[in-house]
Amino acid sequence: MPLSALRCWLWAAALLTLTACEVHFGPLPGAGQATTAAPDGAPNTDNNAPDGVTGQVWVYTSIYQSVIEELDPLIKAKHPNLDVKWYRAGSEKVATRLDTELRAGGTQADLVMTSDPFWYLKLKNEGLLQPHVSADLLPIPRSFMDLDGHYATCRVSTMVIAYNPEMITAEELPTSFADLKEARFNGKVTLGDPLASGTHFTTTAFLSTIYGWEFYQTLRAGGALAAGGNSSVLRRVEGKEFAIGVVLLENVLANQAKGSPIKYILPKDGAITIPGNIAIMKSTDNLPAARALYDLIMSPEGQRAMVTGNMHSANPRVDPPGKTPAFDKLPLGRFGWTEAFTADVQKRAPQIKARFDEVMNK
Repeated sequence: MPLSALRCWLWAAALLTLTACEVHFGPLPGAGQATTAAPDGAPNTDNNAPDGVTGQVWVYTSIYQSVIEELDPLIKAKHPNLDVKWYRAGSEKVATRLDTELRAGGTQADLVMTSDPFWYLKLKNEGLLQPHVSADLLPIPRSFMDLDGHYATCRVSTMVIAYNPEMITAEELPTSFADLKEARFNGKVTLGDPLASGTHFTTTAFLSTIYGWEFYQTLRAGGALAAGGNSSVLRRVEGKEFAIGVVLLENVLANQAKGSPIKYILPKDGAITIPGNIAIMKSTDNLPAARALYDLIMSPEGQRAMVTGNMHSANPRVDPPGKTPAFDKLPLGRFGWTEAFTADVQKRAPQIKARFDEVMNK
């Protein structure tokens, strides 16, 4: 799909939304409704399905089980004849499973939903994704979608600085990620390992690009520990092994709801947002149903289900989790997303992981 075509569609959709009109955009690949014909021209419909959406759809995802439990009744109410199967694992495991299946001849996945934005660019570049444009993409910032329509952000995780108030006072706190390398925080900082966590890989990519590897070398020299994922980081801060942790906001909010004393700050150099994308596999044999599920997840109802997992919707019209700032009010600072950054990190991913391992673990 030409880039200009999608931009034209977005402008047209904006004008039509303002006038509350409903239109089908025939010429745009992937922008059809759930009942459009499959690529071979044969509609995948069932006369017994009231909305024409039927069959089975597999979703490979890293979203929380609690979010799936919020989505399932929405799906059943909207598409009663659609059978959705979920394979749920961490982003790295989802990518490994899909890659293994593809090498073996094909995958059963119809949609993928993980928190590794660089992986989606790889899938796009390999020609594995089916373009689709939902009308509900309109409010989403352009930097949180592929302008060719191959993927879009269906939820946003946010990396913040968490701390244990029993170990450090408000006056002693860092105000930015950059502050963490100061000598006064020696022995007090823990973070995740990008070899184990997709969200910590994104964080490492940003911090090493903005501040250089000297940032991590200084952390290591000051006794910082990098191990595991977000849950491991939070356990170490709650357990008073470390006063400060670099961790996802959603983990902090979830633990606070269970009575944890842990608090967080939004760093002044910017909270690091990690897009959790959604995409349709080009190999799907149930494209109408895959489109219908994609559209439901991107709808306000689907996005509110995502927010129950303490994540932001990329749609600023959807209320944020808890008392956090609205998505368009999150301070991105130096950590804004660009096409150039995504492409650069996607190419350098193995080198970034190897360098981190060398600096922090050896």
